[in-house]
Amino acid sequence: MMRGLAIAGVLLGAADAAAYVRSITPDAGAPMEWNTREIHYCINENGSDDMDFETLEEQVALSFAPWEGRDCAPLEFVYDGPTAIGDDPVEDIGYDGKNIIVFRETQNVWSFDSDVIAVTTVSFCEGVGGECDLAGEILDGDIEVNGFNFRFSTTDVAPRTRFDLRNTLTHEVGHLLGFDHTSVADATMFASAPPGETSKRDLHPDDLDALCDVYASIYDERSPDDPTGCTAAPGRPANGSGWLPLGLGLLALGVVLPGLRRRR
Repeated sequence: MMRGLAIAGVLLGAADAAAYVRSITPDAGAPMEWNTREIHYCINENGSDDMDFETLEEQVALSFAPWEGRDCAPLEFVYDGPTAIGDDPVEDIGYDGKNIIVFRETQNVWSFDSDVIAVTTVSFCEGVGGECDLAGEILDGDIEVNGFNFRFSTTDVAPRTRFDLRNTLTHEVGHLLGFDHTSVADATMFASAPPGETSKRDLHPDDLDALCDVYASIYDERSPDDPTGCTAAPGRPANGSGWLPLGLGLLALGVVLPGLRRRR
């Protein structure tokens, strides 16, 4: 059974050791995770207003890299190229088996609060059955970036008036993998990030503990249904919220299909 939840984290308290937090399904309380080592993704062909598309492709790949190829966690991220999927913020974000990164550059296509810098929507299984081999199995994830309210930088020393793109996306990839906000202030999965910050480009030991503990083994290695690219028809509507740079919180819930659930 597949279902969907939308949730944003709140700013948490003082740092604790080994405090990583896993996203869980709302009904069964099952921890969320992928059931495959190979995760494909695409980038919406409209790109970002802040950089050319080639630079964007490089920055996205660098954002996935810290979570990939660890001895303790054999994950691989495969770029399938640009795609038109994601153009429509209502129809194109949701469960379609495609993992899309898309920038929302105008106010009319950014449907969240102005201080939300990015949103990650994850479609997951609440229970076993159909496409679901595990309770909490992640089947699809999409990342939306707020290009209307925020300007992004790619330099090693980010301007104080811009947000570092890798800093933002590396955090969002953590959500894509099923990790929630931690109370460890220096971790990639901490809930807030000021302009100019670049420390979330690299994983903190708390993030590495999460990655290694969850993805040390894959229960049932499977091949992607469509390894050739993100060319399928758009998915279904989603609603919800993402991580907040100022630590604000919001919770929303929406059922998409019978049994399908999504988390943002």
